[in-house]
Amino acid sequence: MADPEGAVRLSSTLRMLRAELSQAIQAASGEELQFRLGPVELELQAAVTNEGGGEAGIKFWVIALGAKGSRSREQMQTVKLTLTPHLASKPDEDVNVGARGQLGE
Repeated sequence: MADPEGAVRLSSTLRMLRAELSQAIQAASGEELQFRLGPVELELQAAVTNEGGGEAGIKFWVIALGAKGSRSREQMQTVKLTLTPHLASKPDEDVNVGARGQLGE
C-alpha cells in the first residue's frame, strides 16, 4: 500500500524527532547555558490503516498539516505520546540541550 498523500509513518516522525534532539544535544556541548531535557510530549493527528494480504497488520500514519485528501474526521485519531529521552550510553543521567540555534535550523 502506498503512503497516504500528506502522511508520514509514525516511525519516520520519531526518527526525525530523534535527529532534531541529537542536534540540540550536540549544540549544548561547551555552552554555559543549557536546558535539562525532560519528557517530550507529542500530540499528533493520525490515521490507522488495517492492511490485509501479504503485509497484514496495522500501520500508523501521522497526517501533515495542510494535507490534501478527503479523510473524514471519523477516520482521524489524536495520538498523544510522552517520551522520556535518554542516552543509550548513559541511561541514568539527565540529557542537556543547549541554547545555540534553534531546532530545525
